[in-house]
Amino acid sequence: MHPKEQLEQILQNLRPAFSREAAFEWFVIRVQNKIEALERFVILIALVMGILQILSLSMPSTIWQGFLGSFRTVPRAPVQY
Repeated sequence: MHPKEQLEQILQNLRPAFSREAAFEWFVIRVQNKIEALERFVILIALVMGILQILSLSMPSTIWQGFLGSFRTVPRAPVQY
C-alpha cells in the first residue's frame, strides 16, 4: 500500500473521534500540511548536504583550515584532489 493511501486510511479511522465534519476537515488539512512541510524540509536538507559535499571536495584545504579547531583529535592531512 502506498504511504498516501495508508495516511488516508488512518485519517478515515480517526473520523469517528470528531463530532463535526468541519473539525475533521480542519484536522485532515493540518496533518497534510505538516507532512508536506516535512517533505520539503527533507528535500532541502538533501540539497544542502549535496552542495556542502561538492564544496568540501572542490576546496578541501580551505575547509580543513577552518575546522581543525573544532575536532577533538586533529586528522591526518586531507587528501589533495
